[in-house]
Amino acid sequence: MQPYSETEGMTVRPPGIFSPSPLIVAGVVAFLLRVVEFGLFIQLPLVALVLIYVFWITANYFIEIVEHRALGHDDWPVFSQETLVAGRNQAGVVFFALVLAAAGVYWALRYFGMDTGAQILLSAGLACLPGSIALLAVTREYWKALNPYRVMAAAAGMGHAYLYCLAGAAAIFVLLGLAQSRGGLLWYFVLVYALLLQAWLIGSIVYARRNVLGVHAPRSPEARADKARAETVAIRNRILTHAYGFATHGNKAGALKYIDAYIATDEDTIEARLWMLNEIVRWDDIDIVLAYGKRLIEYCEQHGCADEAARVRLICEHWATRQ
Repeated sequence: MQPYSETEGMTVRPPGIFSPSPLIVAGVVAFLLRVVEFGLFIQLPLVALVLIYVFWITANYFIEIVEHRALGHDDWPVFSQETLVAGRNQAGVVFFALVLAAAGVYWALRYFGMDTGAQILLSAGLACLPGSIALLAVTREYWKALNPYRVMAAAAGMGHAYLYCLAGAAAIFVLLGLAQSRGGLLWYFVLVYALLLQAWLIGSIVYARRNVLGVHAPRSPEARADKARAETVAIRNRILTHAYGFATHGNKAGALKYIDAYIATDEDTIEARLWMLNEIVRWDDIDIVLAYGKRLIEYCEQHGCADEAARVRLICEHWATRQ
């Protein structure tokens, strides 16, 4: 297996622009926003309920996208009823409600003439928002997502790519202004889909920098390799257990034959044979160690593995002195 580079996380195939789930969500939300726009025009009070529903859908799905990508998935999460109903998926609503509360503080400061404080709050909030969202998505803990020290550490851990998040946020604010001034279903759709792309971007950066950020991504290459390795070790241990049963009943030749039959099916036979030798020496059976070691030396020499052959020869010489 080739070593994995952190930058590879940013070079996975891009999300399908026409993936059904985000397109459908963006379309539905855009339609609902158009309904809200019309409701406000005719002064319909119940339109507030539609706006709450829009907020509920978008906030929960946004956090779900960040988490889904940060854990190593290279596709979009499927929007489902669980996104709205499951308790853990309400993190988006709660978090963005807190963001709205902070926005309320901003407007209050401006109302009371504290423009400098308001601008500082706005600038700091916008600069920290992507890092705060990333923390919430991977930890599901609000106190971490709102801790300034942890947010700054996360932003630093995301490296220069964090600037992409800030640029994406700026683009969304521009689209928000255009959608407000021009209205229309198309502009709302573009705005919502850009918001979902921003979630994907944040999750992708977290995934690419997972080693620095300490994020466990079960679908990352190294996590899949570790899982495959654990499964291989489990299989090999079962083989050794059966072989050891043959050996303890006096059938040492059968034990070696059983091990050889498995090794013939292993993709990395050199590594598998060396691993088996390291385990066989624990049996404390000189005859089996020497017999297996002799076969392994011949195999290494035939396949040009001189260093491995020399190492096995030293092991065999050590065990030969014990006869």
